[in-house]
Amino acid sequence: MPIKTKEEAAQANKDTKRYEKYLRNFNSTMNSMVMYPPGHPITDRQIKNFLQETNEFAKTEKLIAIHLGEGVLVINDIHLPSGNATMEKIGQKFKDFKITDLEISEGVTEEEIKSFLDIFAHSDESSKMYSELNDACQKNQITHIRALQAAYIRVPKDVKDKLGGKTVGEIKISQDEMRRLMSYLKGEIDLTDPKERNMYQKVFKDPNMLVSLVDKIMVESAKEPPEKRKKMVIVVLNQVGRYLSQQSTNNSRQKESIQIISALHQALTKNSPTFVAMGQDKNFSQEVDQTIENIKSLVKNQTLVSEYSKYQEKLNSLKQKLNKAAPQLLEFTTDQGGTIKSSELKNTLIQVKNFLEKITQNKIINPADVEQAKTLIALLEKYI
Repeated sequence: MPIKTKEEAAQANKDTKRYEKYLRNFNSTMNSMVMYPPGHPITDRQIKNFLQETNEFAKTEKLIAIHLGEGVLVINDIHLPSGNATMEKIGQKFKDFKITDLEISEGVTEEEIKSFLDIFAHSDESSKMYSELNDACQKNQITHIRALQAAYIRVPKDVKDKLGGKTVGEIKISQDEMRRLMSYLKGEIDLTDPKERNMYQKVFKDPNMLVSLVDKIMVESAKEPPEKRKKMVIVVLNQVGRYLSQQSTNNSRQKESIQIISALHQALTKNSPTFVAMGQDKNFSQEVDQTIENIKSLVKNQTLVSEYSKYQEKLNSLKQKLNKAAPQLLEFTTDQGGTIKSSELKNTLIQVKNFLEKITQNKIINPADVEQAKTLIALLEKYI
């Protein structure tokens, strides 16, 4: 992030020194666990000090995230100077366990710190004993520390520069999660588990992240024939639309999804040179435009289908209540005046009628359901 003031420069320098000190204590605590037997006073004192320092960070930072980059350690977005012994030793531990990221979350206990540092300090033995570092954590009841062989989804560089270099819209996921996300976008798999779909919510809410994924797919397919690459882009756009349509269960989400689709289209044409180059083909450009419009229609239809499902549930509930309270109302029998006196019931039936009228205008609804809706409308008009 560009430094603009002396105050910002001073704060950045202060943060760097604070995180450097934290990693030095991390390293020295590990060293003591190698040098001294379990329960040694020096080791216990260092563990307590390290825990206290971690808890101090927890007052302002919910997560301490340490990332091993190319010759650099990054802790909570602060790049630390490389080349000193502490950074190199911690970096080597990351390599021993084949991880890129380590996260210590708020609420970590002294016992967890002690167990984890013992495992991490003896990386040679631990990496042979456990299939991976997270496996070691799980088997030793360490729940507030997580390791990742991570993949990052970032906004395009020029967009990031416009945002002042901030990591806005950047998320970190595991390599396996990234592979599944890319497979979904290519149409190779479906995300059937709602929990898995929700895991990727942040990605599908950020058009710039989606642009970076589309770019990644286009780069990976660079050796493919042009027509195949263009077809892949259409598949990716349709998969994005499919995901958003599944999330569009009400009018507010529908509006948000349509805004995301429009923003994605605009971001691709502005921030993706590869996409722009492919868009020189007028036929491809027209196909993309048509795909975007089809996706918007899909989102709108899915919202209506979701409403339809909710109203079906309401109708079933209403039917059960009427059957219990006054069975004759189910056949729309009325009093001698020919009207239903209950204002609450009347308002409910009016809402049902209005919705059924929407159903008859929608092409995605099964024709048999449309005919049934028309029959119900006729009955409702007679008695409300």
